Amino acid sequence: MAPYSPCSSGARPARPSVRHLAPWVALWGTVGLAACAPSDGACHLGTVGDLPVLNDTHQPLVRATINDHPVAFIVDSGAEFSTLSRASADRYGAIAQSGDVFMQGAGGATMGGLAKIDKLGLGSATAQDVIFTVVGERLGGTVRGLPVVGLFGDDFMSQYDVVYDLPDHKINLYRVAGCAEGDLPLWPGRAHRIPIRYTTGRTPRIIVKLHLDGHPIDAILDSGAWRTVISTSDAHAAGVTDAALRHDPTRNSIGIDDNDNRTYLHRFDTLRIGGDFVLNHPQLAVTDTDQTLLGADFFRTHRVWLSRRQDAMYVQALQEGRPAPDAPR
Repeated sequence: MAPYSPCSSGARPARPSVRHLAPWVALWGTVGLAACAPSDGACHLGTVGDLPVLNDTHQPLVRATINDHPVAFIVDSGAEFSTLSRASADRYGAIAQSGDVFMQGAGGATMGGLAKIDKLGLGSATAQDVIFTVVGERLGGTVRGLPVVGLFGDDFMSQYDVVYDLPDHKINLYRVAGCAEGDLPLWPGRAHRIPIRYTTGRTPRIIVKLHLDGHPIDAILDSGAWRTVISTSDAHAAGVTDAALRHDPTRNSIGIDDNDNRTYLHRFDTLRIGGDFVLNHPQLAVTDTDQTLLGADFFRTHRVWLSRRQDAMYVQALQEGRPAPDAPR
């Protein structure tokens, strides 16, 4: 294990630059930090932001500001693009831009426009002239008095190591350099390393291998899904028949295309995540979606450290460690 060294200087971050991630993909400001020096053999960890999670259930919502107005965003590791609702874009003075974005998600597909926000505040970082994809009218509601206006997707989160510590109500963004496999995570107690891989496309999404009643399936790691969702085709492959689903409780859910989808709550025998986590007799949502999702119910009961550089996520069940300490600055 390499010696640990914080690489954040403690100084106020420099004004971020803005880079084009892909044609018609959201523009994000990169956060300026003191340079790390991986050549010294140490594991360097720079804190970009410590984001308080505002809610206790379902997908995580964090505080941000749009043009100095406090708002809340969903943190959605399963979304390709960061989005803003049309009503919020109008309310907070976002400036419409030319172009459209095609988005595929749970429940279908949709087209979104583009809009620019002059100033976006997130944790300890501020970005200027930020372009969001604008889509949908149904997103809304409030959390702790803040309006929920959109979501932060993987186009933003993939720039950092992201630590989801929802049991302790925080999400941390780190810049990491010079850290070997044994250096992460910085938690007391046992943690499990689970390999991850990525979908193909302009913004690859994170794939985790699951075994559902012994049947191997691929799932998108999706903090934006309220709960773990099994695609109908994966449920069929695991031995569940349509006749069995018709005897299950049902719910309706809203897809990305704003249409209602029928969801069945089916009791499976086992769900294995990686090689170490086995859930016995879980009741999981089954619906007509293209991809199985490992959702926010998993994040709510585990600490998850996503390391893109290591192609791995580190997971700690609540009973395996004490509350995670604040990262060094």
